[in-house]
Amino acid sequence: MQLKSNITFLYFNDLPKARVFFGTILSLEAVYDPGWSVVYRLGRDSFLGAVDAASGSLEVMAGGAVFWLA
Repeated sequence: MQLKSNITFLYFNDLPKARVFFGTILSLEAVYDPGWSVVYRLGRDSFLGAVDAASGSLEVMAGGAVFWLA
């Protein structure tokens, strides 16, 4: 298997603050924004997704992390 691109999703309780951090402070380019999440370009083929914890598809545990393999 050869990877063509990758994306890491992080869940946030305050997505608007995450948008300011990644978009304004770090100046990352937003390449996809459906409202409940936003995907930023890190490199040519690598991306970071910021997800609203209340709207994402995975349940976030308090003080823990989400890790899912299907």
